[in-house]
Amino acid sequence: MEILHFVSRLESWYWSIFFAILLFCFRWYFEKKLLKIIKKYVMLTENKYDDFVIFALEPPVCLALYVSIFYVAAINAPIHLVGLFEWLVKALRLTLLFSLFWGFYRLFLPKNQETGDQGIVYRFIDDIVEQNDTAYANMISIGFRIVICIVAFGIFTNELGYDLSAFIASLSIGTAAILYASKDAFSNVISSVIILLDKPFKEDEWIKTNDIEGIVEEISFRSTKIRTFANEEVYIPSSLLVNAPIVNVSRCGKRRIKFNLAISMDTTEDQLRKLIFDIKNFLNNNPTLTHEPEDVRVNFTEFHYVCYKIEIICFMAGFDQIKYLNISNVINLEIVKILQDNKVQLAFQGEQARSAEPINILDFCDDVLK
Repeated sequence: MEILHFVSRLESWYWSIFFAILLFCFRWYFEKKLLKIIKKYVMLTENKYDDFVIFALEPPVCLALYVSIFYVAAINAPIHLVGLFEWLVKALRLTLLFSLFWGFYRLFLPKNQETGDQGIVYRFIDDIVEQNDTAYANMISIGFRIVICIVAFGIFTNELGYDLSAFIASLSIGTAAILYASKDAFSNVISSVIILLDKPFKEDEWIKTNDIEGIVEEISFRSTKIRTFANEEVYIPSSLLVNAPIVNVSRCGKRRIKFNLAISMDTTEDQLRKLIFDIKNFLNNNPTLTHEPEDVRVNFTEFHYVCYKIEIICFMAGFDQIKYLNISNVINLEIVKILQDNKVQLAFQGEQARSAEPINILDFCDDVLK
């Protein structure tokens, strides 16, 4: 009898308890069963968009389901006369709104932290706009997330009963001061947009600007990140970069290899001719070099009072630094062999170095620089 009396007293709570149990069961089924089934079918699809959507929306949806249990139970419970009821419902509603905006925010994340896969915006830019160009994706992704945060802030303040328009109007002087203080930041944003439109370089390209040389890793709202060959990360504000001279080495197509030989003045004319011919013949038959017209140049360029100068110029395809060093090493070793085969010595070798008359080192440096 006591149990029946207790149940009869809960009559006004029936709907609240019913909806709470119903939603709790659905949440359990969604998290333990339905979500696994969805992930299984998503893994079978060819595209990666749906994979990222599941990754982005799973935590917000689970949070929303948890909050929905309490929210539905609260609005159907006979507690309207309780003083905290209004604040309880408002807090639950704000949490649901937070779940909604959190889901939208996660949709525009750059990548899936679990698998490392690219986000929706990055994948769309790569597939539709331009392959392997993530600079646009960076700007669009950050822009959407900023807009989502601003809209969420406005809705939350409205839900809490604050007049945002009056608040903004009262901050007119402060806003002007903030805009003046952040003019450099706005300048960097505009400069980043100019870089994206003008395209003097893209990510993964090798550039030189001022005293910085390296590979572009990221173009963001404020700056451009460059990885130098010393493995240092350099962040250059876009406003400085857009006004600086930029050499895009990657777009040259080939890299020059240049050096000079200082040949002993004891070398005869026939030896010089034979030396130039052998070096040029080796370079023309080297498969690691480019062989377009005028790509290989070996010339007797200058008479010096202590040596003859031979200038050697050739080109390799691409700009890989390790490949450049390996090719240079092979060329140098072969030139040493050619010098030995032709019995040609470099200036200041052997007995010639010991018998050479002293010279003014400052005059020698000036002549070399000329």
